[in-house]
Order: sequence, then C-alpha cells, then structure tokens
Amino acid sequence: MTSSKFAAVVTLLRLVNFRSGIFCSHIFSWGLNIFVSVVSYDSKSFKIGSKRRFIFSGEIHYFRIPRGLWYDRLLKAKKAHLNTVASYIAWNWHEEEEGVYRFDGDRDIETYINLCRDLGLFFIARPGPYICSEWDSGGHPNWLYAKTNVFRTVKEPYLSYALRWYDVILPIVKRTLCSKGGATVMFQIENEYFWGNVPLHFALYEKAREYLGDDVPIVTNENRYVHSTPIIDTIDSYPDPWVLNEFERKIEEVKKSQRDKPLMFMELEGGWFSIFGKPLPTERGSFPAGWTEMLVKTAMARGVKAINFYMFHGGTNPEYFTAKYITTTYDYDAAISEWGELKPRYYAIRRLGLFIESFEDLLTEAEESEIEVLEGEADVFCRKIGDTSLVFIRNIQDKSICVKIKVSDVEVPRIPVPPKYMKIVLVNYVFPETLFKLKYSTFEPLLVTRVGNRVVAVFYGDENEENETVLESKTPIKVKSVSSKEVNVTVADKVIVIKHVQGRKDYLVELTSEDKTLLLVFTTKERAGKTWIFENSLGKFIAISDIYFMREADGNKVVFEDYIDSKRTATVISPVKLPGFNEILEKVYNVEIEFSAEKLPSLKLTPLNEAFYEDKPSLNTMTEIKPYTPLEKAGFYRNGFYEYIILFKLREKPVNNTLYFSLVNDYAVVFLNNNRIGSGYRCFEVEAKDLKKENELYVILEATGHNNDGMLPILNGLLNGIYLGKISEKEISSWSYYEIPSLKEVYEKGIVSRIDYSLLLNNPLATEEFNKLLELKKPPKEVKEFTGSGVYEHVFELNEEDLRHSYILELHEGRGAILVFVNRKHAGSWLSWDRGRKYSFDISDYLKKGLNKLELIVIDSKGVGRLLLKTYQLKVEGTWRVIEGTQGIREKWFEEKPSNALKTIEKCFWKYWRLQVNVPQKILAPLKITIDSNCRCLIYFNSKLIGRYVPEGPQRDFYVPEPLVREENKIAVMCIPVGEEPKVEIKAGFYTTTVLKEIKIFP
Repeated sequence: MTSSKFAAVVTLLRLVNFRSGIFCSHIFSWGLNIFVSVVSYDSKSFKIGSKRRFIFSGEIHYFRIPRGLWYDRLLKAKKAHLNTVASYIAWNWHEEEEGVYRFDGDRDIETYINLCRDLGLFFIARPGPYICSEWDSGGHPNWLYAKTNVFRTVKEPYLSYALRWYDVILPIVKRTLCSKGGATVMFQIENEYFWGNVPLHFALYEKAREYLGDDVPIVTNENRYVHSTPIIDTIDSYPDPWVLNEFERKIEEVKKSQRDKPLMFMELEGGWFSIFGKPLPTERGSFPAGWTEMLVKTAMARGVKAINFYMFHGGTNPEYFTAKYITTTYDYDAAISEWGELKPRYYAIRRLGLFIESFEDLLTEAEESEIEVLEGEADVFCRKIGDTSLVFIRNIQDKSICVKIKVSDVEVPRIPVPPKYMKIVLVNYVFPETLFKLKYSTFEPLLVTRVGNRVVAVFYGDENEENETVLESKTPIKVKSVSSKEVNVTVADKVIVIKHVQGRKDYLVELTSEDKTLLLVFTTKERAGKTWIFENSLGKFIAISDIYFMREADGNKVVFEDYIDSKRTATVISPVKLPGFNEILEKVYNVEIEFSAEKLPSLKLTPLNEAFYEDKPSLNTMTEIKPYTPLEKAGFYRNGFYEYIILFKLREKPVNNTLYFSLVNDYAVVFLNNNRIGSGYRCFEVEAKDLKKENELYVILEATGHNNDGMLPILNGLLNGIYLGKISEKEISSWSYYEIPSLKEVYEKGIVSRIDYSLLLNNPLATEEFNKLLELKKPPKEVKEFTGSGVYEHVFELNEEDLRHSYILELHEGRGAILVFVNRKHAGSWLSWDRGRKYSFDISDYLKKGLNKLELIVIDSKGVGRLLLKTYQLKVEGTWRVIEGTQGIREKWFEEKPSNALKTIEKCFWKYWRLQVNVPQKILAPLKITIDSNCRCLIYFNSKLIGRYVPEGPQRDFYVPEPLVREENKIAVMCIPVGEEPKVEIKAGFYTTTVLKEIKIFP
C-alpha cells in the first residue's frame, strides 16, 4: 500500500474531511442556529437564548488527543447525542516556558472549540488555573515552583501569575462565546477547592467577568462555600458501583443551599484513572455501563439539569505531563476507549442522549411530585409537569422485580425492572403533532420525532421482557399495520392496548387517528443504543440496528462502520419510498449489511538485534548544585530523566553499609563506584558495597510528574538527605491525642472567616484557621494509633551524643492532611493524595538535648498508618552535579541510532525495530505496541515518545495514534535495568479492526 493510500484512511479521522464541508453541510447544519445566544439560568435550568437546555456533556481533553484525531472523537460525542463537550485548558500545556505561549498544533484550543461549534456541540471552558485531571502540578507550570511554593491562594505572587494566565486565555474564550457565534456556553474557575477560599474565587471571577461580561454563567466545581454568591457551585462524584448514598447526599445538599441556581454535575463518574502497580482499566477496577446509566437516571430523578461525564473519552497522557505515578494511558474505562473504540458505556449514554433530545422540555420543566407505589420494593421517583409524568424506578437488588404504581389517575400494572437497573416510565404523554396520548408503557421511551408525514416513537426493553403499552385519542383509533403476529393489539374505539414479548427483532405498530399517524417501534436495549438518525435533502431517517457506528451521511449515501466479518440488520424508517430495499411496512425497510473486507491489515516487525549502551556524562557537561536542591529551584523544570554524580568522602567509618535515600522524587537507580547497588521509589535503603574513603554516587533519576493536588509542592530530585550507617528504627505507637473539629465545622460555626487551605498546609502558623483549631483542642487521651482529626503528641529524650546523628520521620499510608511539628516548629506537611504512599522529614535541625515534643496535626482525616523514627550515623554531602536527560535522550538516539555505543557500565541501553504497516482502504485498525521487560522503558515511535513503561505495570499495551503511523516505521526503546538479566521484547498488533460500508439510499 502506498503512503497516499494509507493517508486516505487516516483522513477519515481527520479534520480535512470536515473542513471540506463533506460532513457538516448536511448532518449538522440544523444545529448551527442554536448559536449566537446569551446563556442565562434560573433555578430550573440553563437557558441558551430563550430555550431551556438540559446540558448533556462529555469531557474530552484536546491535550490528550493528537490534533488529527480531534474530529473523530468529537464526531463520536455528537453521534452519542451529547449536546456539549467540556475540557480543561491546561496552563502548563500552553506556557511550559515562562512567558512563551503556544497555541499551535495540538495546543490550538481555539480551533478545537470552533470544531465543537461546527459539529453542533456547545463547549464548557475549564482553564483552572488549577485543573487536577491527574495532570502534572494540576496544570500549573513547573517554573512557578521557582517563584513560590504556595499555589491556589489569594496571596502573592501566585495570584498575579494566575491572573496573568487568565489575561492570556480569556480573550480566546471570549472569541468563542455562544453570544458571538461560538460554542462556549459556560466558564469554570478553579476546581475542587473543597475548603472555601472565596476571596481566591472572587479574584478569578472578577477577572473572568472583565472579559466575558454576563454572556455565560461562571461556575466552579465542588466548593459549597460559594453558595449565595454569583458563582454557581457544581458537583462531582465518583462513587463505588451500586453505592449511592454519598452521590444522593451531594445532590440534596446543593439543592437545599443553592436554590436559585440549576443543579449540575460538572464531573459525573465516567470511569477512573490508572496508576503504576495497580490494575487496568483503572486502579479501582472496571465500572459497569449499567452503573453509569443508574447514576444519570438518579441525577435526573433528583432534579439535576446538567451533566458532564468525566471522562467521555480519556485519551493518552503525552510525554511527562502526567501527575505522579500516572500511566501513559488515560483510557479511564471511558465510553470511548483510548484508541477510539466504542464501549458498552457509549451505547448506554447514547440511549440517554436520544431520550434527552426528545424529552428536553419535560426534563427541564418538570417538578418533583408524589407517586403511589402499590406493589414491589424499589426506589421510585416522579417528576411532573401538567398531566405528564416521568417515573424513575430504581432496582438496586441482584434480582429482577415487578413494580405497580399509580400516578395521577393512571395505574400502571406490573412494570418489570431488571437487577441493578433503573427504568424510566412515561405516563400521560401527548405525542406532539398527533391526537394520541400515551397513558403508559412498561417499556422505556427512547425517542419521539417526525419522519416524513408521521410521528415515530421508539420504546425499548430487554429480550424476553413483556411489554404493555396503552394509548388513547380524542377520536377513534385505527390500526394501519402491525409488523408481526407476535404483537397483540386490542382496540376499543379511542383506546388501544398493545402487548408483546420482546424478541431480538423490532416490532412496529402504525396507528391513525383522523389524519394523524403514529408509528410505534418496540426494540431491544442493545438495538436502542445503536439507533442512528441521519438527515439529507429528503428528510430525516431512523435506523434501528445492531450496527457499531454510523460515521457519515452525505447526500445519497450513508457510511456505517462495524467489526470485520460481522452481519448486521437495521430497520430503516424513511420519509420516502426507497426502491431496491425490502419494505416491511410502508416506508419501513429491513436492511441487512455484511461488513466484509477483501484484504485484512497486516504487520511485519523486524528487530535490529544490536543493543546500544549509554555512558555516564562527563563532569564538565553537568551543572553543579547545592546538595539536596530541588531540581525546580535549580532551574530544571521538565519532568523525565536526570543524571546525578555525587562525589563524597567518608569522614568516619559507618557502623554498617546501609545507604538510605530518604526522599526521591520519584524513582532512582543507584550506582556506587560504577556498580549498580539498587533502585527504588521515594524512600528506600540499599546495601552500599565496596565503600571507599572517596566515593562516587551515580544516580539515574526519573521524575514521573508532580502531584496533581496543586496544594502542597513535592518537588523533583534527590531531597531531604542520603544517609549512611543505620543506627536504629522504631515505630512510634504511643500518643497523647487532642481531638479537634473539622475545617467545615470551624467555618460553618463562624470561628474563622475563610479557609486558605494552601497556606494552611505550607505555612500553618501564619493562618487564622490553624490557630483557631488549636484553641478548640479537647482534653487529651492516650492512644496507640491514629483515629481521626486532632493533635497527636509524642515526647522523647535525646542526649548530647544522640544529637550527632540524623533523625528522619518516615510516614506510611497517609490519610488526609498531616502537619508535622517538632518542638513547636513546623517541619513540613504531607497530603494523602500523594501517591508515593510514604514520605519523610529530616527533623534533625529541630531537635535539642533533653525532652523533645513531636506533634502531628491531622486535619479532616484519620492520620497515618505507620510512623517510623529512623536514626542514621552520616549524611552524604560532597560535590553534586546534575544534567537533564540521559546520553541517548540528549543526543536524540530515538531519531537515529548512534554510530558506536559500547557497554561500559550496566545502565541505559537502546534497542531498535522496524515495523511495516499495511492497512487497506476502508479499514480502521488502531495500532498498539506491546512490551515485556524487566527494565524501565521509554517507547518512541517514529521519533515520538508514545509511552512510559514500568516493570510493575499495569500498562503493557501502548497506543500509536493514527497520524503517527506510516507504511515504514521506526521503533526505539530506551531501557534502564532495575533487576538482573535485563530483557526487552516488543510485539505489534491492532486493538480492533473495523470496516467501512457505504450504503446508497437510492441504488
């Protein structure tokens, strides 16, 4: 296959087709008139122009997707019947280097927003400054650490830098406002500031209003303290499957305290992230699609009027922009996989999207109402407007149930509800533009729309589920046609009862009343999720099917996509007669499609067996730094690999050869006098063999990224101390415990006026809330372990000889915020959100002869799992030098193999492969590289870093985005041995293989 042919396949996913007008001119032109509107709100809903809208959104990050794939991912969001896309806008993605702003290529956020607009999607802008998102520093640029350690505060200098970022991004957002013909309908400030700090939020709010005026609502995410201000608070929630207590509590909390604003989930659980050493697809396991559906329906039932799935498509973490220990994949177990495959969650969300599209007015206007449950054990909710009711029946049990309800004058008998499912029942609904009124159906409503001269309503249930649907009309009803004898239809003048047991096929009943026609379709849940709607100059078409995806509809053709060798069927409802198709009812056709391919995609991977070894850097190429200086403070702002050479002399013989690295961020491979002696994360000990009077420590350090909390800086490098000669280690398990209240209690009781949580963690003695907390201590009691918020005191004694040693506190399994004080001096803080799971503080400088008091102040948490006090004889000082990268990275061995690189030390080596890829036209086959190694590895594909591999996993498969793939490809893998007998093997394969099938409407 020629390169041009392969490119033709890729263009199906790219913006090129869209820009040429092939797609949007027919499919989405209907949506463009929704723009050029001011966005407002009241307690019921958001309003775009004068129309109430149920915001149904999915989070899709432009910075986790190559620009060439933006169109494909957004198209899939549109086809899921989302009406909005949300994205964080990562400050450090655009200002990685101070004062140098990049909005080109994959960073062109304005083009991304405009693409949303052109697809008929609204956009929610979320530019932080703090974004979380399992992203490096929560979106803050790393050069900011050289300016201040305190982020997310109203204090200077942070606030000035944050507002400067707003001065850069807000003009772009302003140009894309819905009021100016763009897509942006909402702007979020900050993110997940659970503890208040309203002054910071107001500073950001005022800056946003300066640019945006009153054209869009300004919201924040998860800050109950902004209630009764102009800022709209929204909810995020990530509950464990089938546990709804906290999810519903949050809704009711916001509903009661923010009555003048609509209820919104800015982040409704669409999955979760993955980290080193934990399972895939997420560290919390997998999330059933039915669970997501239950969350959405519960939110609707409780009156929520706006939902954003986090994530709808996760994508890939580029290079080293991840937070600490986060995997390259950000698949998130989302509706659309990292490589673009549609997952079961996608189709569950599609069904909800179709429902919202048809019943948006009802959802945004209906109010909570009483309902009578006559039979069955279930959670039942009702929302009503006029005579029409939406009833939500939730079955959290592991078995099917039947429920009987009465709402208004209608008694609905025997509604079957499957296990772990929530069903929507529509009662007393008048079908628009007809004389028909639905009394009830025990099947769920999917959509109501006009096709040609008739109204079509689609309902769905499980296979083998019994359905009873009752309609009435003001005039006599006639049955025009029924698609199957398996459907029992009983007509009594102006009332009709339809009963059937759902099979795999679709059942249709066409009714007339006077000159009005209603076509009822009953289908399975699976086929409902794969019901595709398209329009052309002839009108609207509906295809109820089991087809994977409808990619394109243009003029006389429709392009479907499905797995190779699959056979599918569709019931197509048309506005006109379609010659050449099998007509089963008037203008209703049964279409069978085979997704075959003459030629399958193929791969050929050829290893180049020779390995190329790196050497240590020469001292004159390195930068000398003060021992234990964080890399950011020394001017090294990027994450990734660094090399240290430390030359030190022993001032005395150590009592043993234990070498302790007390704080490594994040992983270090250690060589002593050219011999590899060990490696580890964060805090670890190795045996220092072959110690001499004069020694060289050579350390390869990988900084995987900063924590994403944005509150407490844990900087890159070799920090705290490296120690020799272990003297003792003991666990502290006796404490005097003084209970203190939570920060929420302190704030709500008016004891403090505001909570600057960042300042509290970094400089507690300077904050009002810290001093007030200590004033509220309860009388002490003796405890053996940490039990909750409070002050934990431990007293120990040292003599003059003891003070010659180094003392390190090593904390394990932190839970919440922990402030460490030694003899009333703040020695440091730690947050449990740090995924290192352990942390250390050198407290030597705070100690004195005699009695010493150690205090751990635990805020809003349970404290720590274990606390060790470790004592060492010597601290390594000497001359320190550091250099960014390794030899191969600096010399770009990922672009070209070195001419000569012989093994001199057991450190980094590189291996290379050639990969031939042949993907025929009309085949889509996302490529993956699978690696098996006991080394830490970087994987480069055609010179682009596509993956960071660690031996503990979980990630073995690495996605190669289609825009990177050519017919002839180069793979380079950098390997850092961390065990014995280093090995590395790779394979190439395809995640999925789908084929495009073009169907002509008129053959």
